[in-house]
Amino acid sequence: MPEADKSGEKRSGLGRHAPKGPPNSKQSKPRHAHRKVMSGRRRAAVIDLGTNNCRLLIAEDFRGPKRNRSGEFRVIDSFSRIVRLGEGLSQSGVLNSAAMDRTVAALKICARKIKRSGASDVRAVATQACRQASNGREFIERVKVETGISLITIDPMQEVQLGVASTLPLLRKRWSYALIFDVGGGSTEVSFLRFEKGKGFRLNGSISVPLGVVSLAEDFGHRGEDLTSERYDAMRSEVSKLFQSFALEHGIAVLQGKHQVQTVGMSGTVTTVRALDLGLSSYNRKKVDRTLFNMRRAAPIREGLLEGGLAGLSANGCIGKDRADLVLPGMAILEGLGDVFQFQRLLVLDRGLREGLLNEAFASARKDFRRSHSTANSGESI
Repeated sequence: MPEADKSGEKRSGLGRHAPKGPPNSKQSKPRHAHRKVMSGRRRAAVIDLGTNNCRLLIAEDFRGPKRNRSGEFRVIDSFSRIVRLGEGLSQSGVLNSAAMDRTVAALKICARKIKRSGASDVRAVATQACRQASNGREFIERVKVETGISLITIDPMQEVQLGVASTLPLLRKRWSYALIFDVGGGSTEVSFLRFEKGKGFRLNGSISVPLGVVSLAEDFGHRGEDLTSERYDAMRSEVSKLFQSFALEHGIAVLQGKHQVQTVGMSGTVTTVRALDLGLSSYNRKKVDRTLFNMRRAAPIREGLLEGGLAGLSANGCIGKDRADLVLPGMAILEGLGDVFQFQRLLVLDRGLREGLLNEAFASARKDFRRSHSTANSGESI
């Protein structure tokens, strides 16, 4: 997904809720000492290595005086680079040398940033490209040797759970159901949740399809050539076919007609389309994240991109040369999902797997802290 600049990431954190210094009251010190440890010293770094992008997020955990729906951490550094790890994978079945070299170079930058940050918890995951490639395991071993980063290849269900976890704080309880999708480079995940009183949203079902913007571009497009309307329609139709049975199984189109489903989209595709819809000259996370996109706007955006061709896509400040051949395949996935799941409005979120990993890391840290704090207090009272 498009990245805001480093300062933009900082501004989008929770700095305004940062805890104040400890008060003079001795009675209050234990509570604020806890807060100081949680915010000032506990840092986590997460890496999401996908088929197209290598993304890093480093954040501090804290429990400020006000709860914030976007999560209880402050982003202190971020990094994103298009590495196209899955380039040619759909045809060859292996990661090629140039793609692996690009990715290792990006991960070395991540390793340096993590070391400088002093992060105590590092979580790095690889997704579809490493799952699919026959030499995926060898590549992960190379990464460990050359960068010191221990990548773990997660399965589709884990990818679904992490993506969903990053959106849960933002789901509105007035809806009975939630449909969440994440369009990646090599796969697309869709989750269907139901709200249960007293329990919150619970996963009703999920599906992960090994089709993303990179694989779709390679299977239906021709590198270096403008995409035709006919090939675009073929892409869109293929997406609809792959998700049709899931939609029918859960009766999602019917529920959409009754206005009982909130639909949430994550990924570079969705955020880019929304940026284009807003007419931005360059991507701005603050203007895109947590905004609504009306699917009626998809057709004119698509037609404009098809008409402009690769030259127009490359020149667009929200897209750029590196992603010029991937945006229309992404739009085909978005419109294909719209066809089968019948959503009209879409909540656009610039977040995903990394935020899910951070929430998981900090939740685990808080649990460990409470356990050790409880044990210490128990020892003192004996």
